Amino acid sequence: MGSRALDAAGARTSDDLAGLLRALRRRHARHQGGGELTYRQLAVRTGWSHTAIAEYLTGKTLPPTDRLDALVRILGATPAEQGALATARDRIAESRRRAPRGPHRMVPRQLPADVATLVGRDDELAVLDTLVAAPTAVVIAAISGTAGVGKTALAVHWAHRVADRFDDGQLYVNLRGFDPLGRALSAAKALHCLLDALGVPAARVPTDLDAQAALYRSALARRRILLVLDDARDAEQLRPLLPGTPTAMVLVTSRNQLTSLVGLDGAHPIPLGPLTRDAAFRLLTDRLGAQRMAAEPEAAEAIITACARLPLALSVVAARVQQSGFPLATLATQLGTTGHRFGVPGADDRAGGLRAVSTPLTPPTVGLARPTGAHPATDRYADALGHLETALDLYVRACDVEGQAATWDSLGFAHHHLGQYDRAVECYERTLALTRELGDRWGEAATLSRLGDTRCALGDPTAGRADWQRALDIFTALDHPDAATVRTRLHLP
Repeated sequence: MGSRALDAAGARTSDDLAGLLRALRRRHARHQGGGELTYRQLAVRTGWSHTAIAEYLTGKTLPPTDRLDALVRILGATPAEQGALATARDRIAESRRRAPRGPHRMVPRQLPADVATLVGRDDELAVLDTLVAAPTAVVIAAISGTAGVGKTALAVHWAHRVADRFDDGQLYVNLRGFDPLGRALSAAKALHCLLDALGVPAARVPTDLDAQAALYRSALARRRILLVLDDARDAEQLRPLLPGTPTAMVLVTSRNQLTSLVGLDGAHPIPLGPLTRDAAFRLLTDRLGAQRMAAEPEAAEAIITACARLPLALSVVAARVQQSGFPLATLATQLGTTGHRFGVPGADDRAGGLRAVSTPLTPPTVGLARPTGAHPATDRYADALGHLETALDLYVRACDVEGQAATWDSLGFAHHHLGQYDRAVECYERTLALTRELGDRWGEAATLSRLGDTRCALGDPTAGRADWQRALDIFTALDHPDAATVRTRLHLP
């Protein structure tokens, strides 16, 4: 457009206005003799979000009058152009208000994929079925239980089962209440996500939390909506997200019992415990097949006990068996010894049972001749990567930091033995960060020792010796016998 004045008279839609803003940005760049201001640069100059800038310049959102004025001044609009653009903006807003509503609108369908297998939860499903029938107030179901017990699986499965009752949509938010890095989703951010899903433009969302919650309740009024709030930290995080009319239903999951939500907000508690032995056996049978379970019944029982009847742990085990092809007895033996490595006091320790399944499988000594001429150990570690990555994903979803640390450690071990040293270093560094977060001094020292081995194999002995020295310092402070092994590596007496 050269240096000609912008012609805003013909702008009739937000796309037209966005085109003018982009033309203004290009002209500004030419005048300044540089590149166009990026969304990030504009966000810094205005103090607005990167997303808001993008929405204004792509026509997704019509900017408020004050923001339009500020933006066009930054982009070098003349006073006459500022006035013309403001008039165009008001004209577009007025035409929107007068336009009749279309017969179709976007209906949010945000539920994650349903679980492949849900067993042993018939009683809880029956309670939820009762709650959804003819409510006279907002129904809140609070599903609580330890990590890995299947809270999210139950909530998502039931939500899919009754989705057709909520014809205005289903909303889902992961509140990350027990995020390992402490990055729980604030109520304000959750409200922004929910309002966006309900079609409320970002420009209309106020900055005050109470005003956001009021706008949210207005947007939900008279809508048949199912809301799944996953992994809540506490009632305070949840309250601004609760609807105000009985046409909406809320499913909450949390490791906490949310007593305050039950007592003050009328939530219905649905506590989850480990599966019964029969349900745990059925879960493994569904995943592995009746023939395989019948062939090794004692090993199957040992696996169920080691996993403390937790659905998540059992699912990880099933994935490992399916991917590795090893007998159940091999994994049962591995689980029986691995727990002690991670300080698990016994098979009844639920978190320990979950963490134990993330370590690499030790293959049987018979029958490994090559499922090609490839080296058996190499094949084992290559096969391990798939089920370890599956385990990592499950531990992240369960917010189990110790399980994540153990799995990153196992991934590093596997990559090291495959000669993929760069990748092994990355994995061990992730392990190191998590062990320090957990305050696990022995785990930190053990990881440093393996990290030193890998750096030396990578051709960086200086860094490797530094890692070994830090490991030695910790082992010595703990009076741990592994200090002797590290001394040998450092050629110390």
